[in-house]
Amino acid sequence: MLKFLLLVALIAVAIWLYRKSNGSRPTQPPQAPVDPEKMVICEHCGVRFPASESSLDTEIHYCCDEHRRAGPR
Repeated sequence: MLKFLLLVALIAVAIWLYRKSNGSRPTQPPQAPVDPEKMVICEHCGVRFPASESSLDTEIHYCCDEHRRAGPR
């Protein structure tokens, strides 16, 4: 009976050590940081927003088509 308990204890310690050693390493390599998107200012209302969402009119940024049609203030 003592041999059986010793064997169970050794297996439990081996499993604990295995999980501890595998848990400390990340499963995936860390992702490269993403560059922040350029922010622009609407020429009509002054709101800051991402450049990819702008409505351009000859290099002038607007937040929507309504402000683009209205033009700068």
